[in-house]
Amino acid sequence: MYSPKHPILIPQAIASGLLGRASFSDGARSAVLGVICHFTIALGAATVFYAASRTWRFLVDRPVVSGMTFGACMYVVMHLVIVPLSAAGPSRLSFALKSAEFVEHWFCVGLPIACSVRRFGG
Repeated sequence: MYSPKHPILIPQAIASGLLGRASFSDGARSAVLGVICHFTIALGAATVFYAASRTWRFLVDRPVVSGMTFGACMYVVMHLVIVPLSAAGPSRLSFALKSAEFVEHWFCVGLPIACSVRRFGG
């Protein structure tokens, strides 16, 4: 599904959470929906981390550990709760790709959120 030759499949895969398999035959419209969904989810995750950091100061004091842990938790929640409840259907990714995506969430989701909250969170 994730192919450098067909990058439109990535946002369409995200939109499939709402549209199901039909997302892959809806062209740019479903890709735009997927991008909107992706950034909405990311903003929601950042909001949750920010709100938690107001109570648990260690989230801001230790952004690397807390951010990477938060990224791992985001992956687990998305893949064990959100995706199964969506219209996307079961994942067909290999264990290697799922593992890479898990680690990617440490560095590309959790860590930037934690560092941003530390820097700009006030």
